[in-house]
Amino acid sequence: MSQKWDEFSKSLADESLPRRETLRRLGLAVTATILGPLGIEFARAGHQPKPPKPPKPPKPNQDPCKAYCTCGNSRQKDQCLRACKACNGNTSRLAGSCGNYYCCGNGEVSCGDYCTSTANDVYNCGACGHYCDEAGTYESAACINGTCEYECAGGATRCDGTCTYTGWDPANCGACGNACDGETPFCVDGACAGCSPELALCNGACLDVNWDTNNCGACGNVCGGDTPYCTAGVCTHCSSGSENCNGSCVTLAWDANNCGACGNVCSGATPYCSQGVCVDCAGSGGAVCGSACIDVMWDSGNCGACGNVCPVLISRDSVSAIGRVHDPRIVNCARCLRSPSWN
Repeated sequence: MSQKWDEFSKSLADESLPRRETLRRLGLAVTATILGPLGIEFARAGHQPKPPKPPKPPKPNQDPCKAYCTCGNSRQKDQCLRACKACNGNTSRLAGSCGNYYCCGNGEVSCGDYCTSTANDVYNCGACGHYCDEAGTYESAACINGTCEYECAGGATRCDGTCTYTGWDPANCGACGNACDGETPFCVDGACAGCSPELALCNGACLDVNWDTNNCGACGNVCGGDTPYCTAGVCTHCSSGSENCNGSCVTLAWDANNCGACGNVCSGATPYCSQGVCVDCAGSGGAVCGSACIDVMWDSGNCGACGNVCPVLISRDSVSAIGRVHDPRIVNCARCLRSPSWN
């Protein structure tokens, strides 16, 4: 202690200080000497503030409902307490908000303002707010016992973490990792093939055997004679869309003598055939084109009037070079009526 006083006296002697500053320093030194043992530290300009008191620990055996229900007014608080009592004090089952709390059912918990089971809810799987990632292609996701589970759906196989169908995946054809390339780039029924699934390889060419008259149903099967057409892989007497009625190919949708079926003749008050049904053409809003009743508002081959075929605009840039191409297969009558300059 005497050593500190010596150092303090020396500092006063070394400095040329006014009398008031000397007395102030002397007072601080005396105060620090007296209160120092009590653990109070002083600085030359003042003292440090006391640290804040730690929060009080929760009361033992505190009613969880009273601790939870802190609504602003007594009516809402009482409503919350009643709902909490209905939950036997289990506040994790309380859903809603002040004035509208309710108790979730057994096995459910409250996730905000609604009740759910975290055992099987993909949006709250295992805990509120923990949602399962979206399932990938050919994959299904489910929350099972609080854990997100993923599995391939509909017979798909997981290859390198991704679900796929090995029956037609060229990168995993027949088995994971078996890639199709070169002359057989397609996968058909689990085997690499030279053509896509809807086509057949006939003499080095990929053909649609459903409609090819030289390869009808199978390579090399040529349609001819009384069955010159190929329809759905079968040689037929009439082309697609027509039926053989007593040796003649007719269109059942528009033929008044074979309307909807061979031999069904339209007559009397409904003398016309429209979409396979006998109708009164004027009464149905149609127009008589030949022997058929046609809806000229939608038929691209008779658009606005019988025989008026809608043009097909190939592309905006090639109009001047190509001009207008008439193709009754393209149903675009509504657009045709909006642009009469194309008629």
